Order: sequence, then structure tokens, then C-alpha cells
Amino acid sequence: MREGGLNSGFMIAQVTAAALASENKSLAHPSSVDSLPTSANQEDHVSMATYGARRLGDMAANTAVVVGIEAMAAAQGIEFHRPLKSSPLVEQELARIRARVAFVEADRYLAPDIEAMKQWVVQGDAGAGCLRRFGKFCRPTRVDAPALSPSPSPARGEGSKPAASPTLSGGSPLPRAGEGRGRGAALPSAITYQVAAA
Repeated sequence: MREGGLNSGFMIAQVTAAALASENKSLAHPSSVDSLPTSANQEDHVSMATYGARRLGDMAANTAVVVGIEAMAAAQGIEFHRPLKSSPLVEQELARIRARVAFVEADRYLAPDIEAMKQWVVQGDAGAGCLRRFGKFCRPTRVDAPALSPSPSPARGEGSKPAASPTLSGGSPLPRAGEGRGRGAALPSAITYQVAAA
């Protein structure tokens, strides 16, 4: 910022971003490691999924503020290099940012600017031009969970025989715990992105 001895510039905004990033580090602690037995110890490993999902919402909101502040600071820095121009995509995003927040000439109350930049992230304006240009190389593909065929029940008098393992449709055996979870393994009902052939 101009007249740095007189203006503190983005110092408080950067402190805000640093504080939220630190808060996210604490929120990132896995909920499942602090499991308590329930149902008379029948459920000794509880996922705490509801809290994990609620916590993720807080982390996403914090991240939107951090990204917005960083983008606002980057836009401010680009303005100091005028009349030089950046790439068309960067200039397009800069115009989107300037439609929400003005160049900071001198110290001002930045809370409205930070909120506007948070909405720039949350509403999907961030990087919209880049996605339109390069989206053809990254198309969403839904990967559905394979259908399971039920295991046959043992007939009378055959209780000593081990039950048949569940199979996937097509007859292939269902992977055991820990199998098929390596890099690139498809998760049930997950949205993956496949790079299109150029």
C-alpha cells in the first residue's frame, strides 16, 4: 500500500487469514479418533460423522474467507505494476474482483470487503473464467457403487460349512477390508474427474 508508514494496509486482513487457517488446523483433527462406546458396548467404534460434517461446514466457511483475502491482496499487488498487463485470464478475474471491492488507497474498514470476497468464493465466481476455458479437459463422471448379490443362506444341516462370501454383480468377489482402496480406487457414489483426451 502507498505511504506504508502511514497506512497499515492489509496487515489486519492477513492476521485474520492466519487465524482462520490456524483454526482450520485444529478443526481438521479427525473426529473418529475420539470414539466412545455406545449401545452397551455393542458399538465400540463410532464414526462421529454428524459432528465431522458440521465441522467441515465451518472449515469451508473459514477457507472461503482465507481465499478471498489472498485474492484481494493479489489484486492489490497487480495494481501496483500498472500499466503492465497480466494474462487475459488473470485480468478477467481481476475485473471480477474489482466489481466487488475497490483498490485500497488508504486504510479503511475492511470487513465489508472481506465479506464481499468471501461471497466471490462461495458463489462460484472465483476462477469462473478459467473453468470455462479449461473445463473441457476436466469433465465430471459419476462412479456408482457396484451392486452386491446376496450371499446364499446355508441349507439345513450345513451349518458347519462357511457361508459364501458376498460377490459383486458379475461374480467377482467383494474386496476384503483394506483391499481396493489404493490410489485411484473408486468410492461409492463419488464424483471423480477424468482428464479428457486432447
